[in-house]
Amino acid sequence: MAKHTTSSSGRPEWWTKHLWQIQPVRDVLVLLAVFGLLVLGAKLSLVTVPLLLAATLAYLFEPIVQRLTRVNWISRPGAAISIIATVVIVIVLPLAIAGVFAIDQGIRAGISVATNAQRVNQAITWHDDGTGYHDEALADLPPIWQRAAEYARVPHDPETGLATEADDPPMRRIVRRVIEWAQQQAGGWLALAEEKPGDVGAKVAGTGANIIKRAFALIKSTGVVVFVAFLTAFFFFFISAGYAKFVAFIRSLLPDKHKAVVFDIAGKIDRVIAGFIRGRITIMVIQMIVFTIGYFLIGAPAALLLGIGVGVLSIVPYLALIGIPVSIALMFLDPPSGFRGAWWWMIIAPIAVYQLGQMLDDYVLTPRIQGKTTDLDTPTVLFASIAGGILAGVYGLLIAIPLAASIKIIVRDVLWPRFKAWTEGREKDPLPIGTDD
Repeated sequence: MAKHTTSSSGRPEWWTKHLWQIQPVRDVLVLLAVFGLLVLGAKLSLVTVPLLLAATLAYLFEPIVQRLTRVNWISRPGAAISIIATVVIVIVLPLAIAGVFAIDQGIRAGISVATNAQRVNQAITWHDDGTGYHDEALADLPPIWQRAAEYARVPHDPETGLATEADDPPMRRIVRRVIEWAQQQAGGWLALAEEKPGDVGAKVAGTGANIIKRAFALIKSTGVVVFVAFLTAFFFFFISAGYAKFVAFIRSLLPDKHKAVVFDIAGKIDRVIAGFIRGRITIMVIQMIVFTIGYFLIGAPAALLLGIGVGVLSIVPYLALIGIPVSIALMFLDPPSGFRGAWWWMIIAPIAVYQLGQMLDDYVLTPRIQGKTTDLDTPTVLFASIAGGILAGVYGLLIAIPLAASIKIIVRDVLWPRFKAWTEGREKDPLPIGTDD
């Protein structure tokens, strides 16, 4: 039974302590401090995201840094600078060049879709001058656009010009609004893309402010990306250069009687996180190439942009599934020529590309690169990634998987054995805390 001690003044011992000296209060304060740090990190994401990225990269590149520093004339700062330069030359510059081509492909595909939407909108507008619907606007349009136009039209009497159907089905109204919205979004850009000065004044007049806002937004976004990249490289240099000292400092803070347990759990967490992150990043790069080639071969619009995007999503297992409906929709809106424009091809081909990429991931890449030692199952990864992204955006994504891996190992190796022993009557308390007899 627990003993209640008293001080020399006759009061209970807890009465003479500060709040932070009372164990339950201290536990609550620690939990609140951890939660507060997470919230503060989310609020300061412009700085914390580069910091977390830099810390992650320093952690991932630590084995390479250790190998480089075995050479007498290479120091840790020199190894960090070498890694930064290599990443810029081998990864950043090629991705930047590929990004330019990808954006160009995306703009071209967008202009094509916008042009089709404009022609369809002209074809579904009834003209009271006796010309009625302009069927010539539908010439050479993809089948899906022609069917959409034919469905969106309201039947009219050619002689009187009056609608012959009193009832306008809701789905027909929705189709018309979607077509009108697509044309409105494309108005000013279409005129600029087609280089028709006469149309620019009329079309851009109503959307000029939006174009300026988009231009400033693009400049701002580019500046943010460059700033984040600079901060990431800056933090990486200092974290990597002092990584060994940082680890030694953390180890010095651990109490001697808990060092063995903490080192054991930390080692397991390290193996899981390192195996998953290093493996999935390598697989992601390979999948970007595979999906880009696949989409190019099947004739998907903006194949480079689509392949890079779906490849990035593949860092989370099975999240590349999003590429199926997106690629099918793009192919129907801007179908390729020849047999690849057939409806069955535009459905089957994107599914086949995904299946090829997924089979390559499941049976070749994951077993050989990532292996079976990650101890992170797909449901855990999906739940952690989605929850982290919803709660805190990119910041949440960065901490979600390491946090999930740490919690899973702590529950499995610390909490669950205690709980199991408690259910079997071998422990009085299922939690890993001490009790007084």
